[in-house]
Amino acid sequence: MLLSLVPSNNGTHPSLRGADGAPSEANTEVELFLKWMTSFLSRETLQKGLDFCRKKQRADGSWEGTVCQEVAQACQFLISKQMADGRWGEDFESCEQHTYVQSAESQIHNTCWALLGLMAVRYPDISVLERGIKVLMDKQLPNGDWPQENIAGVFNKSCAISYTAYRNIFPIWTLGRFCRLHPNSPLAGQLPARARASPSAGAGQEEQGALST
Repeated sequence: MLLSLVPSNNGTHPSLRGADGAPSEANTEVELFLKWMTSFLSRETLQKGLDFCRKKQRADGSWEGTVCQEVAQACQFLISKQMADGRWGEDFESCEQHTYVQSAESQIHNTCWALLGLMAVRYPDISVLERGIKVLMDKQLPNGDWPQENIAGVFNKSCAISYTAYRNIFPIWTLGRFCRLHPNSPLAGQLPARARASPSAGAGQEEQGALST
């Protein structure tokens, strides 16, 4: 059973996920178990994985970073949903209809999620990011809070949940990440120095982005 999870090209298997696309507790346990079982796999199986890595290695010792078609398509989807003012807004009815339903008004948490996704793969067009970042900056209240907007989530397709902490957690995370990735942007210079220096904001910064290679 374990060996059946190794893909045919002997590379790394995709993350195990639940039926809804999100990592499940059971699948997380499977992933941990697979890591633990690595030492018990046959030498032949491990050698196939090593041979695959060697085959893909460049002469200078590096490995090529390539643009995954699925990642590019996901980015294009996000860009296509960006509203005229630079924001994003998805209605919670998407959960019931199983398709993207545009919100009548943009939403702070949706804007943050889109920006974090684009920054995670180092989306190269900074102007797209700056439009969304400008929105977050403009919507911040004088006391540092952000306004509570539409419903942020739905449980079991029947219970709408506001998730009030989202309006603060995700903007802070998004603004900090933007400052760390794009310190030369004029918008980054308008944010407090603490946000620009936050270690958590740049988590994973050393990793090469999928769309910047």
